[in-house]
Amino acid sequence: MSLTSRGAGEGEATEHVVLQLDVLADGAPSGPASPLDLRSPRTARPPVYAHPALHFGPEWDCLRGFEVGEGEAELQLEAALGLDGPHPLHPALLDMALGAAQAALAPPGVDAARLLPFRYGRIEVLAPLPARVTSRQCARADDDSLVLNIDVLDAAGQPCVRVRDFVLKPARRLAAATRARRSATPGGALLDVGFRDGFGSDEAFTAIATVLSHALPPQVALARRSVDALVADTRRAAHAADASADVGTTTATPVARRSGGTPFIAAGTPMQSRMVALWERLLDLSGIGIEDDFFALGGHSLLLTRALSRLKREDGVSLPIDAAFEAPRIRDWSALAEQAGALSPGGASPLTPLQSVARVPGLDGRFRFPTTHSQRQLFYVQATAPENTAYNIPFAFTLRGPLDADALAGAIRDVVAAHEALRTHFEVADGEVRQVVDPSAVPMHESVDLSVMPETERAAALAEVRELVARHVFDLAAGPPCLFLTVKLAAEEHVLLFCLHHVLVDHLAVLHIGRALEERYALRRRGSVPALVAAGLQLPDFAVWQAAALDASAIAQRLPHWMDSLAACSPVLRLPTDRPRPARQDFAGAEHRLALSAGTSARLRAFAQATQQTPFVVMLAALARLLRAASGQDRLVIGCPFANRNAEELEPVVGLFMNLLPLGLHLPEGQGFDELLAQVRRQVTRTQAVQDTPFPAILQALGVPRDPSRNPLVQVWYTFQEAPMALRFDGLEVTSEALPNGGAKLDLSFWFWDDGERVRGLVEYATALYDEATIAALVRGLEATLDACMASTPAPLDSQVLDATPAVME
Repeated sequence: MSLTSRGAGEGEATEHVVLQLDVLADGAPSGPASPLDLRSPRTARPPVYAHPALHFGPEWDCLRGFEVGEGEAELQLEAALGLDGPHPLHPALLDMALGAAQAALAPPGVDAARLLPFRYGRIEVLAPLPARVTSRQCARADDDSLVLNIDVLDAAGQPCVRVRDFVLKPARRLAAATRARRSATPGGALLDVGFRDGFGSDEAFTAIATVLSHALPPQVALARRSVDALVADTRRAAHAADASADVGTTTATPVARRSGGTPFIAAGTPMQSRMVALWERLLDLSGIGIEDDFFALGGHSLLLTRALSRLKREDGVSLPIDAAFEAPRIRDWSALAEQAGALSPGGASPLTPLQSVARVPGLDGRFRFPTTHSQRQLFYVQATAPENTAYNIPFAFTLRGPLDADALAGAIRDVVAAHEALRTHFEVADGEVRQVVDPSAVPMHESVDLSVMPETERAAALAEVRELVARHVFDLAAGPPCLFLTVKLAAEEHVLLFCLHHVLVDHLAVLHIGRALEERYALRRRGSVPALVAAGLQLPDFAVWQAAALDASAIAQRLPHWMDSLAACSPVLRLPTDRPRPARQDFAGAEHRLALSAGTSARLRAFAQATQQTPFVVMLAALARLLRAASGQDRLVIGCPFANRNAEELEPVVGLFMNLLPLGLHLPEGQGFDELLAQVRRQVTRTQAVQDTPFPAILQALGVPRDPSRNPLVQVWYTFQEAPMALRFDGLEVTSEALPNGGAKLDLSFWFWDDGERVRGLVEYATALYDEATIAALVRGLEATLDACMASTPAPLDSQVLDATPAVME
């Protein structure tokens, strides 16, 4: 496919785009099988393309496509638009690639010109496009739809743009939605241009507007939008148009972007305008007002931390993280900023700049660094119970399709080579724990072929292998505590198992590893193995910074918060158990998977939005109510993990940053749920400001005695976070499967996530204390408690919660 710039007649725009598709076979042009002329005369062109979600105008002039068959096409794109440097027109070039794919790969009997974008799976813009790129497209027909996977690569084979599970459908169901959208724009049509975060620059928008100007009539206006908001608007409009069509109307339905009925108030000062722009970039939303709540708009703690970090870097304004969390509205932020200019970071941001430290090898060629506080804590836990598998993080993925085993092995090597945390083991020297990075370490990756076994024995053998991986006992001093195993079940069915020790990674790091595996597998599968790019900051850099910045004096400044919030709390949560507590915690455990009903899940989302709380806060408050009823204690301590990535440059670093911290809650008799919600949010936001406090320092300050039968101070753990890692490998159908590690870190640990359909989760419990039936009853009681709390926000809920509590827990 080639893009060339053609001169125009006098008075016409000179930026005229011509697209020519040539299908390649084995690197050489092949003859066209069935040419399709998609040229549309200027006079016949409609004013706006029928679906604005990705296509930014009508069909491009001189677009020709050729049928290639086999559901795959490889295209060459050449841009020559007279622009210097990287090409800013990512969406425009992707639009052309999609147009060619429509022509070449459309299902039989479907008019390719009527296939329009219907649903995003996932689109990632990874880098600016250079002038010359390669685009590979694979498609499958699904009824009258076309499902596309597209990779746009630069000359070195590095991905620039990736599209996964992008669905094109006939236009008949979308036309009404487009008419409604256009009719809502007084005086003409509105054409939305969507950008991913970080690529919506003024230069890129201007370039797209210039290129499109030759094809659009004067009454069509261009509007810059975020891709996610654009798709959401289009879906809502399509649903509204379909509903209207049932009664014979095409009335436009306005798009509501306010949350919880919050009226829109526009920015009134330059500072507020800059903050609005920052929020819109981070949240992928448009139309944000100064009274909107960051969390009600879909933000979470890590995004808010990122916003504060960018605000400091771009505008030189430092806001205290606790105040920003407690008042998460632009009006409040701007007032804080304009009152004091640059404010104290309140202990939440690095006091000195993070930077890469020198790597000085020892005599054995390895690099030695101090450990982080979280690493050191887990090292000692593992040392006191060396057979403990509770801190293993195992994964199991079934891969169906033609697996490229060499590409997968190479991808694993690439990811391990790129991240020092995955090449780290630990040693004790002079009474101090050190992390040791081995630059030559290779991953422990083996392959097992079970396809040769009789089918009747295969399932049992696979179950045994899964358990061996999940419950592998790591020696933290012997080598990097991570292993990978590929199990072959049939020619086109494999299982990828891997297990990482928590001392190496946290949840955010695991998600990053998954994305990196997907990317490197895709590159190696195509035979392109570009050199690894330096990963920037690594975990040892943070460890060195933390050792210097978080000294005894800095820790002492953080302790008053913990003394105030925890001094009145008992260090023991006295929950009933099925059996007496053993004298020593054995870390043996099991998992109970759960899914809230669709109704409760929907009510939780709506309630959180209406009360301008996060689902994290609402669910934690309901859990606290249940635990209060079960324990009889009106002061509780519940542990929560905090990301502890207080600088934007730490977000992509693979390593263990997460810090488990105790939240002290007071639930007096007669307390309304609205009061409890306010208290929980206040405690969470204040803890954000001191989330780097080492847990052992809190225990020492409070004088918590050590008890080998239980974890000190925190016996119940809670989080509501992103969904677990799900892999997507090119050319494969990937299914994630539960893989318990057979351990329990605490008495009870609650994980929740929202997959869009339901709120799901799991409870990890100590089998020395609880039976499966008890935990199942507890989960039912939690859902009933949540429903009761949301139904009666202002009223005291003690009697209702007690009614919802399982009898075995009373």
